[in-house]
Parts: sequence; C-alpha cells; structure tokens
Amino acid sequence: MNIVLKGGVASEAEDTLDVLYRTALESAKNWDDEDFVADFISVVGLVLVAQHPLSTTAIDHLLCTRRPCAYTISHLGYVLQQTPTVRPLHPSFADFLTTRSRCGRDIWFFDRIPCKLNLAILCLHRLNKVLCRNICNMTLSVDLEDETLDEDVEYACVFWIEHICAIKDNIMSVIFDLHIFLNRHLLHWLEAMSILRKSRDAIGLLDKLLIWMTVSSVAFVSVAFN
Repeated sequence: MNIVLKGGVASEAEDTLDVLYRTALESAKNWDDEDFVADFISVVGLVLVAQHPLSTTAIDHLLCTRRPCAYTISHLGYVLQQTPTVRPLHPSFADFLTTRSRCGRDIWFFDRIPCKLNLAILCLHRLNKVLCRNICNMTLSVDLEDETLDEDVEYACVFWIEHICAIKDNIMSVIFDLHIFLNRHLLHWLEAMSILRKSRDAIGLLDKLLIWMTVSSVAFVSVAFN
C-alpha cells in the first residue's frame, strides 16, 4: 500500500486499478529472470483461459514442467488466489492482462486465442499419455460410484473438445495430436466420461467436434491421410 501511495493516485477508476496491478507485478519478482518469465507466461496463460479454476497440482500435470507452478504463484499472491484453486482475485485483473494498452509490458500481455490453442494441445497431450483401456482397473465387483479420475485428467476429458472448437486459426498445430487421440483413445475417453458420469455429455461434445472438423476438413484430411 505504501508503494502505491508513493506513486500517486490516478484520477480514473480503471487507471487506478492499472497502477495497482502494475505495482503488484513489478514487486512480484525480478522480471529479468527468464525462467520466472517463462513460468509466468505458461501458468497465468492457462489460468486465464481454463473453463474452471484448477489446483496447483492439476496445473503442474497439464503443463508437465520441471518447476512446480506453486513457486510462480506464490510471488503473485497480491493478484491470484492460490488455494484451493488458482484464479484471479478479481475479474478486472484478467481484463488488465488481456488488454495490451493497460498492462504496459509485452511480458504481461496475454492474447486469449493462442492461450486457448495451447491449452487444447496440453489437454490432448495429457489424454494421449494417460488414457488406456479400463483406466481404473475395474472388475465386475467394483462399484462405479467409487471410481474417480485425477483432477487434471477429469478437466482434460470434460473440456478438450471445448478448447479444440475454440481454435479458428493455426489449426494445423493441433491436428497431429488430435489424429493420434481419435485413432487410439476415443473409446478410452468414452469410458472415462462414463466414470465421470458424463456419458450423455459426450454425445453432444462429439457432435460439436464433428462440426468443427467439417469446417476445418481441408487441413484435417491433408494430415490424417498423409
């Protein structure tokens, strides 16, 4: 608060918020640290476009990085909720980060479109890695109600199609992973959705994916059959 007050108070409410957020970010870390900047971009980019907030554990599994995201998030306590899930403390912070003229620095600016593309790829990577037949090793004596999936796997199962269908440009970057998924893990995904009690949702999601693939058919077919 002392840092903000010493800097003066802007006349407009939005300008005042921008000063507050810039001050909080400036004090968070040495922005010449390339590793911190890279982690900030990957972690916050995911947080901004996730369909619902995720825990640090789930974020780590999706990002699959060497450095736990909790370290980066711990330096952003002024602007991010850290537990039980990670989310901006106020929606205005997300607006600040996604408006270049407001955030003031390129390393703080997030374009939602490439962030959504990246999360779509991360979901497919995660599912291609973990999905398999009888993922919970169930037997006839096991009650389905007792089965569950890890938070990151559940998120990827439920939302990967939503993230894929948000891609309008640069679709070639996701086609290869999508091709692998559809050929190797589609039935495994349906099984996982059954475990999550979302079998009916899967039908509507596949219809949505089919529409997206039809619109993107030129790029999809060129990869799928080469």
